[in-house]
Amino acid sequence: METIRVLLVDDDEDDYLLMKNYLSGIPDKDFMVSWAYRYQDAIQKIAEKNHDIYIYDFFLGAKNGLDLIRETKEIDEDAAIILLTGKGNSDIDRKATELGAMDYLIKSELDSEKVERSIRYSIERMSAIRALRESERKYRNIFDQSQDFIFLMDDKGTILDVNSAGSQILGYKRDEFLQMQLQDLMEETAHKRQLNELLQNKKEVSEWEAVFLSKSQKKLYCLLSLGRPSNEDNSYYQGTLHDVTEKKRLERNATLAEKMAASGRLVRTMGHEIRNPLTNINLALDQLEAELVDDSFSLYTDIIKRNVNRVNGLITDLLNSLKPTEVRRTFYPVHQLLDETIDLAKDRAHLKKVTVVKQYEKTECDLNLDKSLVSIALLNIIINAIEAMSEDIGTLTIGTEITDTYCLTFIEDNGVGIKEEELQHLFEPYFTTKQDGMGLGLAATLNILQSHGATVDVESEVGIGTKFTIRFPRNENLN
Repeated sequence: METIRVLLVDDDEDDYLLMKNYLSGIPDKDFMVSWAYRYQDAIQKIAEKNHDIYIYDFFLGAKNGLDLIRETKEIDEDAAIILLTGKGNSDIDRKATELGAMDYLIKSELDSEKVERSIRYSIERMSAIRALRESERKYRNIFDQSQDFIFLMDDKGTILDVNSAGSQILGYKRDEFLQMQLQDLMEETAHKRQLNELLQNKKEVSEWEAVFLSKSQKKLYCLLSLGRPSNEDNSYYQGTLHDVTEKKRLERNATLAEKMAASGRLVRTMGHEIRNPLTNINLALDQLEAELVDDSFSLYTDIIKRNVNRVNGLITDLLNSLKPTEVRRTFYPVHQLLDETIDLAKDRAHLKKVTVVKQYEKTECDLNLDKSLVSIALLNIIINAIEAMSEDIGTLTIGTEITDTYCLTFIEDNGVGIKEEELQHLFEPYFTTKQDGMGLGLAATLNILQSHGATVDVESEVGIGTKFTIRFPRNENLN
């Protein structure tokens, strides 16, 4: 026989006895009834959380059953409550339901069958609500603890709910997200137009790569997935945003490192193969000069000698641009290093009337580096940026971002920009877009920075400008 623990709160003993009588008439159930006739006594018993069903009379002296329902839910949100009244009142019924009561009974209409049905219904309904609430807690926990940005939005892209990862990835607070559309977070590209078309046609998308902008206007490369729940009215989207910016950066750096290593092997092989015949030419030329008695041929032998030396010098420069750089490290403040490097380029900036803007972190960062070499590398990037900008309207922005693990330096211009196909070859030896350039400057720059454990990322848009981001790992520099 099933045992059901009941707390009856009623200030009328006759009503208490009558309810016990109804309960005793219910077959296959054993009701253990506790009675509280005073409001405060009821609160104490409720706090024990030791009952399966709570039955309250509406009239309880200075307070009423609605007050008790409210206080009960504050103590135990899973309490299954039935409210009793002497007469039917739809307003009381509605308020009781809003406060969390499972059922509402009129005393004059009671019998054992109605009481049994109400108790069974209330317990089953509360059990279902409890299971639903637990399921919601479980999925809410997954929702909140996910490292991906998870959100809900309507058909127009208006954001309805977000998890905490959204703030970590994009920098906006929850209340800021709820005043935005997903399109507001995207860069002004074809991707935004494609998203609008997708929403208009109520379509779904899986791991679609697009560029989003954080609150600080930092570009983030993300995989966007949008789905519509099949068991609902399909009036909203469930979305996830997976940030792959760091992954893409590491992949680019790995590809660049492989490319540079392959270039180094090729250059060393070619250098060896070219220098062998150059050596033979030099030897033959020396022999020829020793045997020639007519000085009129010296003009031609000098031309041969100069060009042999020139080819030999080019090979040496190429090999030097790719071989590991020897560094002599000392601790040096990065902001001071930037100031000194900017000072070296001030004449070039002044001639082109370029405005230099510094956006340094408030705190300084000492890095263990070869000051001279890193200054050469930074100066090369700065000079290239100045040359890429138009006179009078150029702005060169140089800044830092410092964390416990790295010191990031960025050099940004509003110049002509670099085409996507050119970006892929930017650090390759002898690749240049300048008419009078050799194409070894950025290759040597990368070599210097990589010898310090730094990575280099380049973002560029034609007609907008270019941004170099150099990340020095502090953990390595402090060894």
